[in-house]
Amino acid sequence: MANLRIHAETKERPVDRFDMEKAQLLPRGPAWTGIVPTVPAILHDIHVPQHDLSVYDAIGRLA
Repeated sequence: MANLRIHAETKERPVDRFDMEKAQLLPRGPAWTGIVPTVPAILHDIHVPQHDLSVYDAIGRLA
């Protein structure tokens, strides 16, 4: 198990480091449930001159 090995940089076991740091962690936020987009996304008119994965870049420019 990786959490039990000594970390090369910190010279500590991650499991021990977590025990020391967990009091500093912020609480988890609420789960995202029931969230409905107010405007439906219409993506069929996006022209992307490069490859298929470039659509993500085009979507970012529209937002």
